[in-house]
Amino acid sequence: MTDAKGGMAGVAGAAGTEGSDGSDRSDKPDGILRPVDKALVRFFSDRLPGLSSPVLLAVGLASYQLGRGHVCLDLAHVLEDPAEALGLTEPAADTADTPVSEEAREIRMSLAGLCLANWVQSLSEVTGLVSPGESALGNTCPLVIAGHRLYLRCYWHYERLVESAIRYRLTTSTANSSPNDAAAADSWPLFVSVLSALFPSTELSVGSGPPKDSRFTDGQAEVGQPKDSQTKGGQPTDGQTARRQPIDWQKIACAVAARSSFAVITGGPGTGKTTTVVRLLALLQTMAFAKPAAQPLRIAVAAPTGKAAARLRAALVTARQLLPKFMQNDDVLMRSIPTEVTTLHRLLGARTDSRRFQHDARQPLPIDLLIIDEASMIDLEMTAAVVVALPEAARLVLLGDKDQLSSVEAGGVLSQLCARAESGDYWADTAQWVLEATGVQIPAASIRAEGRDLDQQVVMLRGSRRFDPSGGIGRIASAVHAGHSEALSQALHAEDDAVRLHTLTGPLPAALNRVFSLCLNRSSGRRGAPAFGHGLDGFLQLLHRLRPAAGATAEAYSQWAEKVLLARHCFQVLCAIRAGPLGIDQVNLVIESLLAREGLLVPQGLWYEGRPVLVTRNDYSLGLMNGDMGVTFSLPIGHPVNASRTEALRVAFLTDDAPGGVRWVLPSRLTSAQTVFALTVHKSQGSEFDECLMVLPDSRQRGLTRELLYTGITRARQRIGIAAQGGIDEVLQTAMARVTRRAGGLFT
Repeated sequence: MTDAKGGMAGVAGAAGTEGSDGSDRSDKPDGILRPVDKALVRFFSDRLPGLSSPVLLAVGLASYQLGRGHVCLDLAHVLEDPAEALGLTEPAADTADTPVSEEAREIRMSLAGLCLANWVQSLSEVTGLVSPGESALGNTCPLVIAGHRLYLRCYWHYERLVESAIRYRLTTSTANSSPNDAAAADSWPLFVSVLSALFPSTELSVGSGPPKDSRFTDGQAEVGQPKDSQTKGGQPTDGQTARRQPIDWQKIACAVAARSSFAVITGGPGTGKTTTVVRLLALLQTMAFAKPAAQPLRIAVAAPTGKAAARLRAALVTARQLLPKFMQNDDVLMRSIPTEVTTLHRLLGARTDSRRFQHDARQPLPIDLLIIDEASMIDLEMTAAVVVALPEAARLVLLGDKDQLSSVEAGGVLSQLCARAESGDYWADTAQWVLEATGVQIPAASIRAEGRDLDQQVVMLRGSRRFDPSGGIGRIASAVHAGHSEALSQALHAEDDAVRLHTLTGPLPAALNRVFSLCLNRSSGRRGAPAFGHGLDGFLQLLHRLRPAAGATAEAYSQWAEKVLLARHCFQVLCAIRAGPLGIDQVNLVIESLLAREGLLVPQGLWYEGRPVLVTRNDYSLGLMNGDMGVTFSLPIGHPVNASRTEALRVAFLTDDAPGGVRWVLPSRLTSAQTVFALTVHKSQGSEFDECLMVLPDSRQRGLTRELLYTGITRARQRIGIAAQGGIDEVLQTAMARVTRRAGGLFT
């Protein structure tokens, strides 16, 4: 290898190309170091002459991995499997002599000459650059080596902040932590009775273990043991004949979350996370009102994006209506259960000129409990900002799907916290506590003495209600989640109207046009076409058909916009990548051209009637959040002098706090908005649609992963279409085999 100033030979050449939405940064095969990575290498090389090639390589790769979403460089993983760890591909036969392939070969050769112990030692010896993790707090070295992980200092610091804050809360018991605690003697009976009222059941659920795939099927368990039966290792000992009964994981999650100052509730779409958390809030507030002070908890509910916050707000309102009648009739209690949801940026007080927030350790949030939904979308830096701003006595509850795509920025916090959620790894003491609190026996297969303290506060919900687990969407999602190749093949080829498969054959964009033409309502008489109100043009058909007559009231225009916006959310095209002929920008252009040929659009410049847009940045002055989706309308505007009426464009958004439920915005004020006839799978997180069509490139694209497939498939409630370049089976099977695990040392 040459010196760093020469670009570290060829390996520092082509940059990875991840889009701003966090999609895989390998649209360009074998892109290695980005310009910013090489600049960092040159910076340290200039200031510390004589750095060895292994050290410079580690610095460049640590920065590169950060750009790919990893908070550190896992040296062991990189040496064991460079292609997997760094997202590299083997060069194709027809490109074997290209500079990009040469870069990939050279970096592999450099790694092949290293052993882990020597690489770690060479880094540890550069005392002015790298600090061991155990002494990093006592110096200002820009990099930290912790075991076999190399961090940029700030991300090591974020990780330590998050872990220490969670560990502190794990050791902070509550009044509901034990029936034998003298301090809880008075509250325990109330705790148990309120839980029973929130989750009524007639029999004890005793587990024999979840089924092989419990994400999209109801977990079944053996029941029949009375509550006061003796147990040993989580198993009934009274010898009663048991019969099948679903385990109430929601009840377990509610109880577990109430007994400590930290909890994670994870589960797939429709597994009842919001319902569970509303019941948790009802339980905690009831317990708070029962104390001598009788003061309700100060609760904040937040989500990463405005779209996720809006969906959670609607879900909270619905879930409150499912509470027991005696609670709904208690006005004081119901007022204490919030329905308002904010974004994390707004909650913490984002500053326009800084990455810091108004609320921090010096000015903590004035709350007793924080609920965060869609936690899979939260990066490590934001998580650190949250825990720093929480008062020491405040509880923290995270909700989310551990199997969805991770955050756009670096870190996979939820997935790391939920590493053992599938198996449970509960202690026997935890299982006994759950049994006494809920009357539900945790399955014996989920009880292990090797469990960690973190595992005791993580509960995974089973049984999806969004779609039929035996239907097409449920079966495909279940197979992808479990990585079952044969099950996926069977699900894809089963006769099911909820699944539509399209092979993109021939040149693009003609192949795309053929598929998109099947998604038009004008084709509703053909087999395979969507029903009215769905499809690419469903919302545009309504826009033209329901346009108010001249002289209509403002209310009529709001009602028109509301119907169009609701129809817009019925069907969504999803893309896996940003760049290339199947990337988001090109697919949007293909759809726009198709709809224009159908006479439904007249594209004239950037803004035109019918253009659907997605807000990509919070705008508090407009009351719009990142993730909000709107549609452009042409409205009659009265002239201020002669009262003549002209047409002007306005963008409509659904909202709860505007007249008629619709907010009208001037296009010129939307400085951060993009066209979304098609949407990336990453951007679709936190949303759901009646129907989705997912467009996938061929199997060589390393951006196709199990997490991306799972996230895209589970955005659909009723029907999923998959259009793939090449054989659909090959694309899906290859993508399913790629499991993304972001490098990090949280709770490891």
